[in-house]
Amino acid sequence: WDGATARVAGHRLRRRTGAVVNYAEDVHLREDVPCGCALCETCANDDERRAEDGGNPVGTPLAADATHYLVPDADAIAEHVDFLEMPRSATNVIVLGSEVRRVHARGDARLSRRIRDVHNDRRRSVRMFPNEHCAHTSVVAAALGARRRGGGADAQPANIPNPTFSVFHDPVLRAAAWYAGKVRGAFPIVVLSETRAEILRGGGQGGSGTAGLQGFTAGAGIAAEMRRRLPDGVEVLSASEYFPRFHARDADAMGAFESWREAVEATASDGGIEPGGTSGSRTRAFPPHWEADAIAAGLEDGDLIQGTIRVSARWPEEATVRVGNEETPGHGDDDDDLSGDVSRNLSVPTRTLRNRALDGDVVAVRLLPRSRWVAVETGRAGRAVGNEGSDSETGEEESDEGSDDGADDGGVPPPPGESSSGPRGSRRRRRLAPAAEVVGVLRRRGIDIVATIAEHDADDDAVGGQSGSGSSRDRTDKNGALAIPMDRRFPRVRLLTRRARELRGQRLVVRVTRWSAYSRHPEARVIKALGPAGDLAAETAAILAECNVAATNVFSPGAMNELPTVGSTGRSPGGFKDEWRVPDAELARRVDMRGVRTMSVDPPGCVDVDDAVSVRRIRLDTRADVDADVGADAEVGYEVGVHIADVSHFVRPGSLLDLEARTRGTTVYLADGGRCDMLPALLSENVCSLLGGRERLAVSCVWTLDADCRPVGAAAWFGRTVIRSDHQLNYYQAQAILDGKPPPTEADDLNDAAETRRVRADLAVLAAFARRRNAARTARGAVELASAELRFETSSDGVPRDVLTKGEVPMMRVIAELMIAANAAVAEKIVWTQGVGRAFVRRHPPPRPEGFDELRGLMRRAGVSLDASDGAALAKSLVSAISKATSDKVLDNVSDDTRSIGGRRRSARAVAAATDALFRGMATRAMSEARYCVAGVEGSGTSHYGLALTLYTHFTSPIRRYADVVVHRQLMDAVNGGDDGDDDESAPGDGATTRGESKSSLAKVADHLNERNRAAKRAQARCAELYLLETLASKPRCERAVVHEIRDDGFVAFVPRFHVRVGVRLVSDEKCPTPSGRRARGDDDGDRDAVLPATRTTFTEVRRRRDSNPGSTNDSDASFDVWTRADPPCAVPGVRLERRRFDDDGDDDD
Repeated sequence: WDGATARVAGHRLRRRTGAVVNYAEDVHLREDVPCGCALCETCANDDERRAEDGGNPVGTPLAADATHYLVPDADAIAEHVDFLEMPRSATNVIVLGSEVRRVHARGDARLSRRIRDVHNDRRRSVRMFPNEHCAHTSVVAAALGARRRGGGADAQPANIPNPTFSVFHDPVLRAAAWYAGKVRGAFPIVVLSETRAEILRGGGQGGSGTAGLQGFTAGAGIAAEMRRRLPDGVEVLSASEYFPRFHARDADAMGAFESWREAVEATASDGGIEPGGTSGSRTRAFPPHWEADAIAAGLEDGDLIQGTIRVSARWPEEATVRVGNEETPGHGDDDDDLSGDVSRNLSVPTRTLRNRALDGDVVAVRLLPRSRWVAVETGRAGRAVGNEGSDSETGEEESDEGSDDGADDGGVPPPPGESSSGPRGSRRRRRLAPAAEVVGVLRRRGIDIVATIAEHDADDDAVGGQSGSGSSRDRTDKNGALAIPMDRRFPRVRLLTRRARELRGQRLVVRVTRWSAYSRHPEARVIKALGPAGDLAAETAAILAECNVAATNVFSPGAMNELPTVGSTGRSPGGFKDEWRVPDAELARRVDMRGVRTMSVDPPGCVDVDDAVSVRRIRLDTRADVDADVGADAEVGYEVGVHIADVSHFVRPGSLLDLEARTRGTTVYLADGGRCDMLPALLSENVCSLLGGRERLAVSCVWTLDADCRPVGAAAWFGRTVIRSDHQLNYYQAQAILDGKPPPTEADDLNDAAETRRVRADLAVLAAFARRRNAARTARGAVELASAELRFETSSDGVPRDVLTKGEVPMMRVIAELMIAANAAVAEKIVWTQGVGRAFVRRHPPPRPEGFDELRGLMRRAGVSLDASDGAALAKSLVSAISKATSDKVLDNVSDDTRSIGGRRRSARAVAAATDALFRGMATRAMSEARYCVAGVEGSGTSHYGLALTLYTHFTSPIRRYADVVVHRQLMDAVNGGDDGDDDESAPGDGATTRGESKSSLAKVADHLNERNRAAKRAQARCAELYLLETLASKPRCERAVVHEIRDDGFVAFVPRFHVRVGVRLVSDEKCPTPSGRRARGDDDGDRDAVLPATRTTFTEVRRRRDSNPGSTNDSDASFDVWTRADPPCAVPGVRLERRRFDDDGDDDD
């Protein structure tokens, strides 16, 4: 050791070949490694080191007022990683580099990834300390220095000042002793180590945790010496001692500890016997996985294929392995030759062939012989990501509360009421698909599962019970219990817990720990109990947990410290008490647009106002405001502005607030009106929100238009501005003003007639500009899709009372079109200025042809051939099909209880609306997923199919979408070359650019935001479905529906009001038993009019003449009621039809 570098030699085992090789490496030592302790007076603090390193963060600081510092060893890190991931519980934790290396050496990729995420997340109070490279804590330096001078084990390197601990060459104890010298007795340094705690008690025998304890005899001798040499201020505790002492009042931390202890005790009580057998006789439930070297060789030789396994949500016994780019379109039905085609899906048709792989795992598979290939239905195996969901991007900006674009990527549960076992009786094409078997799991997906313990657990083998005396309940409580996941893609799991009886009926968050080849079920630990199953709050929490959505609006202390100062930020019933004001320096460097009449138009009750719009009448020659004395020859035009909240000014790149927003990705809007915010409320509801009557910072996009609302010039103007919103309107108020009706305003000055006229004129200009933009996109092939946005009326305790659908008004389309125009203009600006390869855009690939199979068949029955070759062709086909299905000839056959023309027109309109919603909803489901990407990186184009735009991005909602924050930074780079204009280095907006980010880092951000976007939409949709089912269960209602598929055992109906598909099963009454011989469910209710006929019912059209001249034989003079007659099998009574009259909005009048 030369004082700066130490050479270390040893032996290392190569996992792939099993060979032992010699190695030698240099360990570079420094004496200026900062400890991060706020009480330290000798180390350079983090702020000084950050300045030296160009502003880059150097680590998480350790508090001066802590109760203790925690130093876990490698075993404690691995066993208690759940606790370390709790940002509010695991504080002031020192993770040593030597122990992280030992954790990585275990070869558990999932564990290593979680540890890296913990110490890389600067929001957490977990500091990574490189003890191996610090001269004061390196055991290598101590050992080599002592050996070089001929000293003993107690010798200390001569050039290390103020030695505090020199006896044990143990990296954990040595580092803990050094930190104890830093805090000088203010609080203890706690070493969390089961092995060392056991040795201190005199019962340990060394082991893996005592590899650094050399020169002592294991047992009582080393215990006595350790107690004698342990310095003041260092305590060695086991988990059973540490958690009750320091976290007794922390429910989350104690829950993680209890879960770990239960798993350890349950494993110990099994005595090492695998479930499903005894030590003398064990039967494998699955074949063993291949060894790692065999898998590596097979992948290299091409005998094996690597891919991601995806389990079907509707057919959980089936799975596919997706190889290559999951966005690649399908290859048709020709599966005869797989050579050279590595992007298609391989079928894994049974659970045994899946071989313990869970949904999302990266696996190695081996192709089965062609004789074992399986026939699959088109659209099942091999269905690409996104074809299960929806992509209604044409209306993405019309609501600030989650009406976003994109689609769920598989795993979509079946619609309410539709059988999850598949469309029984439906006819689909089938094709032969290659089959494969899993031979090894390369990387676990590593997600938590929400499950519930079964009330009646009869599978003794699965719960670990052994044959012998004792009841099943006793064995269950002793060794664990089976839990049924909410997500049908996952198998039942064996929970290692002694609290099975206590946890029955609870929604539990569990984590799979292992899956033995001798067990039919994987083992799992309980992470958290969410509440009783069926409870609305617990079910909502379960949905958020399954979708991995942060269910809290509590942000890290570091992020909260970066918020702007607004005095006392407590809230009053009307909002925040204090008003944030624009600093004079910021006002001086921005364009002042406070004098331009500006308004926001949002959904009712919106508080996170992202956008506002303005209209300014100008002379096109001088750009001056138009006044009353303007000459007749003056050319008058408009400046139309879209102003977006300048979030990037307050959220600096690389800050903790930025990291928090990036991690969350998007705001999640729940069905009960609650939100899981991306940003703290001080920003989202106050400082950034463009509230009425308040000065706010904005990034503006301004077009210059002529008198006919045609753009003048090639491009829009962009810049940072200061605005004051004059009116904060909702859609319905703005529509009323535009229509010349009295606006339903509250606390607004629009009661002034002159101001109302001016606002009406502005809205008319905005509407005319929006119509022109929409017409241009429609001509290029924009597709108008359909989806429903449900709202719920809830009681004071949050229970839904009624379901409300958003009433469409034209103003929603106006605002949406303006936002789309701004997004497209910004996309063009950043692409042509930043260059391809750096611009953050949103692409929407064309839909897969097979995604339209269902819609194509339905339209064929309407006499229309579907053409989806491009957006224009698809839009034309939809219009043609809807027109034909609602033609006068068809609508003449619509019956109504009234013979009035008005009644028939109402029914006709209802049928037309329902058919339109059905066709457009099915087209929405067929769409591919819109994704964020870096232009030019993915090599698959940047165009947007649904909006018919060459370039598109997200710019208009930075309060609720992190992608928009990224785009704001790129836009500012494009406008002023990365110079943010902030001369004051402390200004929040300083450095708010993305020029330092590489293409790969931007691509990673895009992938992360795509995943967060899918998770948010999945959570929102499932919460809305939960509330809808809860509402209908308590308050049934009659809704108009369209039957769009007939099956052997029923039909599928589409409910246009809710945009849901429901499966209607046809059952028999007690006079005709079902084919299984059992009476149908609900036969005892006494409601015979609710009972439909048995299976194998045929349906025929019946026309009943209802003209006023019954004696006439001329059908052309007659009109008819059209009914559907059900002809059931023999001895089965016919359908009892209930005739209802619907009013104009589809409500039941009877």
